[in-house]
Amino acid sequence: TWFVVFLFRFCETTSRGTSLALFQRATHPFGVFILMGVDLLAVLGLSVFFQYRVSKDAPAHRWSFVKHNLFYALPSSLCCLMA
Repeated sequence: TWFVVFLFRFCETTSRGTSLALFQRATHPFGVFILMGVDLLAVLGLSVFFQYRVSKDAPAHRWSFVKHNLFYALPSSLCCLMA
């Protein structure tokens, strides 16, 4: 059973790598920057959405809570890009 899981994970990783390589090839020479920008916007957008939903219990105003927490969300999303 472990071999089947390994095989599926290997196929998933290979497929993702192939998709990224084809995307970068098609959008050469700026493909990696487009990919990083889209990923950064997705992570920041999800962080803002989550913080806005959670902030209903915060003592501050919702957007104030989001603005203060973006200080932590931005470096976190940049670190995810480098992983």
